[in-house]
Amino acid sequence: MKSYILCLETSSTNCSVSISKENKIIYTKESDGEGYKHSEFLHSFIEESMNNSNLKYDELMAVSVGIGPGSFTGLRIGLSSAKGICYSNDIPLITINSLEILAQKYKTKNEEILVPMFDARRMEVYFSIFDKNHKILKPPTSRIISRDFFQDFPKKKKVIFGNAAEKCKGVFNSKEFKYIVDIKNPSSKEMGEISYTKFLIKDFANLAYCEPLYLKNNYLKI
Repeated sequence: MKSYILCLETSSTNCSVSISKENKIIYTKESDGEGYKHSEFLHSFIEESMNNSNLKYDELMAVSVGIGPGSFTGLRIGLSSAKGICYSNDIPLITINSLEILAQKYKTKNEEILVPMFDARRMEVYFSIFDKNHKILKPPTSRIISRDFFQDFPKKKKVIFGNAAEKCKGVFNSKEFKYIVDIKNPSSKEMGEISYTKFLIKDFANLAYCEPLYLKNNYLKI
């Protein structure tokens, strides 16, 4: 039996749905515009993705979802949809932190540190740090941008990307930093390999108790 996984990413303005077969993405439907329109688009994108992949829901082996950090509303909508499909089809839920998904967009053979960042308003960012092979060095964290931001990390070239990168340029502007301005938001297109790896080792989330990775605790949870 083929391992079809439905992948959802709703942590940013990009409402993104993909179908993976084993570790390969076979179909993607997404829209990244101004504002958050996940409640309007997500379910129709899921239906279109299933139909265009000639799949029925009982053929899915799992649902994978970007768990955050990111948009509070987007995360609630994405996780609620993923849980609903898992419950109704008795299949497992896979969760992936959205900064790890974003990090997959940048490939390098150089000795660089990857720093995907999301805007958390004002001068605060959500960020994580990976090595060149996408191995996580620092888990998702919320922090105010300051000149001592990277004091605990080696003096390797740091590649900053994501929708918060622009507001870092005035603070981190030495030759130690490189900016990739065209990598802004995560996409479900980057979730195939991670999702399949987690599926094979049965790294599943608890459907009843799984919550978004908010990093801030002053919002309602699912």
